Amino acid sequence: MLKFYAILLTLCLVFMVQFINSSASSSNLKTDKSINIELNKKVVEGTVYVPAKEVFESLGWEVAWVSKDKMLIAVKGNKKNILKIDSKEAIINGENVELNNAARIIDGKFYIPVDFVAQQFGEKVIWDKNGNIIIASPDFGSNVIINGQGNIIIAKAKGIILDIFEPINSDTAYDLLSTADILLENNNIPEAIEKYKKVLENISKEESPTAYAHAAKGMGNAYSILAQIKDSKTNIERAISLYEDAISVYSAENNPIDYFITLNNLGSAYKILAETTGRNNDLLKAINYYKKSLAVEYTEGYALDYAFIKYNMGSAYLKLKHKNLAMECLTEAKDIYESYLEKCDFDNDSYTWSSIQYGLGNTYKLLSKLMLKKGYVERAMAAYNETLKIRSIESYPFDYADIHRSMGELYSDMAKRGIGKDSFEKALEEYKESLNIYSLEKYPIHYAKVNYDMGDLYMLASYTQEDELSNFIKANRAFREAMKVINKNEIQVIK
Repeated sequence: MLKFYAILLTLCLVFMVQFINSSASSSNLKTDKSINIELNKKVVEGTVYVPAKEVFESLGWEVAWVSKDKMLIAVKGNKKNILKIDSKEAIINGENVELNNAARIIDGKFYIPVDFVAQQFGEKVIWDKNGNIIIASPDFGSNVIINGQGNIIIAKAKGIILDIFEPINSDTAYDLLSTADILLENNNIPEAIEKYKKVLENISKEESPTAYAHAAKGMGNAYSILAQIKDSKTNIERAISLYEDAISVYSAENNPIDYFITLNNLGSAYKILAETTGRNNDLLKAINYYKKSLAVEYTEGYALDYAFIKYNMGSAYLKLKHKNLAMECLTEAKDIYESYLEKCDFDNDSYTWSSIQYGLGNTYKLLSKLMLKKGYVERAMAAYNETLKIRSIESYPFDYADIHRSMGELYSDMAKRGIGKDSFEKALEEYKESLNIYSLEKYPIHYAKVNYDMGDLYMLASYTQEDELSNFIKANRAFREAMKVINKNEIQVIK
């Protein structure tokens, strides 16, 4: 409680609200609701936006976020409104309505134009000279004094709802977790971590185990993503610790899906750790967690996850030089992907179709290393090119870069085996295409990996091609670019 009062006192010092109308004095101020999420307005291209979920809920609407369709649904009684990100069309009580400005995601949260609230919800919007916004019921008086700037006030005829921060507890944690999940989904990693961290700091595993595990797993996912961008060893070790904390709550009986996902994530985290340390023991731990995840009963919808896990196991076995086990896992993954590709309709579900092609490309690529057959290389290339029909540089830039880097690796392997007279040039072309996304600033580790691979390829050319000195200079330049990133924690990532 002491922490709450300290926060409340701070807010009172910096943000005081007086409610005054024609027949009332400031003593009529009432606070009938507290909001534990910050209400910030945003101005984009001259349009003022407010956070939809908090504003709607303050006005008595129930709100749901549908991440698959990127839309928000608000319901109050028999009224229902549907808004989609980046669309000027909304569905208001079953009718299509055109908005002046589209709803949008800002800093990982769903925002709507403030004039939409006034036009469609029957509320009025009052401004004051300090840039404060009062969203009020129609019978609310207009004489309001706010000592503060840039605030959003939800007002009613008989009182004002203040944007007060409350300490997170088991009752309010899920609101913050929902916000953190959306931030993570929109790749706002630092803010997502802060939200998950706030939940973990304010609730206990014993008091609210499900919310605690949700926060630990989400924060682990955030650090896993961060580990592939910078400080690999430190961030992936944080992810592992958080996943292990979550798995201590989940069980195959009570939380089969979360248990399955977290075990798989632990396997992938140890696989990333192995890349940073070079330790075979980390690969063995990865395989062990993958096996545990496969032991969990799953529905048919998780068959593609099963194939992906088998692929990861095959990759780990290949690094351990257990070729027979690698072949067994990769062949099983290939068979599942090929079977599902026959059932999947590109027109009805293009994303799943591209995911299967992506998985097939990766699986064929590893099989080509085991079988030394050009046929697998060609099948991998074909699958990757099919994937690029959906995973374009505009829509899925990271996947786009990863696919071109993988194609570069395939051509590079062909060049090293002396297959195809233009394999060297094609490998460089694919690597350079991936660097259009893998910049030093945004994806330093991937930038280093690609430059290291290019340096390795140029070194090969310096021994096998006529222009020895030129290729040696280019190799040196590429290695120097990679060295801008390599440090003691990440050197094994490059090797």
